Amino acid sequence: MGRTVDRALILGRTPWSESSLILHVMTERHGSVRMLARGAYRKTSRLYCKLDLFDTLELTWREPSSGVGLGDLSDADVLHRRKRPRQDLDAYEAALTCLELVALAARPANVETGLFRLLLGTMAALENPEVRPALALVRFELGFGVELGIAPSLAQCAACGGPAPAAQPASGGAGPRVAFSAGAGGRLCNPCAHEARRSGRRVGSLPVRVLEAAASLLDGTPPDPASADDLVPRLRDFIGRFLDYHLEHRPRAHRRFLARANRNAPAST
Repeated sequence: MGRTVDRALILGRTPWSESSLILHVMTERHGSVRMLARGAYRKTSRLYCKLDLFDTLELTWREPSSGVGLGDLSDADVLHRRKRPRQDLDAYEAALTCLELVALAARPANVETGLFRLLLGTMAALENPEVRPALALVRFELGFGVELGIAPSLAQCAACGGPAPAAQPASGGAGPRVAFSAGAGGRLCNPCAHEARRSGRRVGSLPVRVLEAAASLLDGTPPDPASADDLVPRLRDFIGRFLDYHLEHRPRAHRRFLARANRNAPAST
């Protein structure tokens, strides 16, 4: 079989024997690939100290002759080594969350250039000391939902496509709220919320300003720094729970953050 060369980011590594690794990588033109890095821990290997998480790599490998099984990695070059995720705990946790989500969703042998570029762009953002890691993570998770076709409806009713004005008065200092259902696809107007409840869907509510901030982030506009300390945890909570519902799985990276009660729940009276 001929050699394959592509840019890649490592999604996960599993030790194999005393000196080798099994890699799960996301590539630019070949999608999700699993390969064996023989002798990667040997100091004489061409792969030694080149197979780190978060770095942009150029990998050279051979596909399995049967078309099934592991590729055989023969060479690796580090195109961009990233230090911040190894030195900043918040950046490290955000980067790991991105890798885990892509590993969960990427389909083998399916070219997903948009997902690769989203991941690559987020890794680059997390290298910037001026970027807040939690905000970069929220932007990634929103874009991740778009790439997978499961992004929530943020501005209009997910059911009828019409306006979905605030349905509940201000509560607990978070501002007006609107009906929201992960099962129905996002924001709902009053009639559609009522119909969703009648059909057995779970319908709650979210602060309008959280949904508006999410929509602005998708358009490239970050929240005002004065409100970021309050908004960013609410955004993470909302989009994390939404993704968990549609992925039907709670990634390990979400478990600690979402172990706390819903940050967007109405204040109890």
